[in-house]
Amino acid sequence: MDLLSFHGYSNNPEFYRHMIESMRAKLAKYPSLAHVRTFIDQWNIDLFRPNLNPYFQPAFVMETTRVFYETGLDGSAFFHIRDYFVDEAKFSPFLSAPGVANMARWWNEMPQYEGIYDNQDRVRPDYYAFKFLSLIRGQKLSVTGTGPDIHAFAARGGHWVNALLWNFPKGGEEKPHEVTVRFPFEKDGQIRIVRLNAEAPVNYLDQVRTANVSDLQTHPVRIHMRAYEIYWVEITESK
Repeated sequence: MDLLSFHGYSNNPEFYRHMIESMRAKLAKYPSLAHVRTFIDQWNIDLFRPNLNPYFQPAFVMETTRVFYETGLDGSAFFHIRDYFVDEAKFSPFLSAPGVANMARWWNEMPQYEGIYDNQDRVRPDYYAFKFLSLIRGQKLSVTGTGPDIHAFAARGGHWVNALLWNFPKGGEEKPHEVTVRFPFEKDGQIRIVRLNAEAPVNYLDQVRTANVSDLQTHPVRIHMRAYEIYWVEITESK
């Protein structure tokens, strides 16, 4: 066996931590399977009880990815890329009549929250959560001062430093946090701060500030971060 695959749907990212740990515990019982990789082949929010706050799903993507990273998951596949309408005739050869009817009702009539793109090819805010995560490559940078709700990733790639910050409430209380971001080892260059605006009708990215890094001593980066908000902070270092 080369890999152990499993899947699940939940609004709680910690659900996936427990799932991964339980699967690793199963593999640990058999030393001959120590090489087997773990792979979540479907994951997303609870599709039957979705949290309809437009900021929730992108923050869920960030927080669940953090869980994957911390648990050492080998790979995953978000479900899914794009929502589709279904052709009942293509399902009737291998599904029962009630099965075909249920499939058609779910995909052709019910509101959908799965895809990074909807069934009209319109991009959803989730896309930008994954886009932000794609920026965290190169040299991993340590982050200190985060808490139960506020988390961050940071990396240096080329002459850019990229940091992602998000507020994912743990105790159910969706409260804002005042966050101050410091870069103690950065002395020169330009800084850009971008907010993911999940309620925007067209452009989901709001550029909220640009400045010189040298100005941060007197005018630090302070963010009023509401529940489920995501911020991207980019520093372009002087060459």
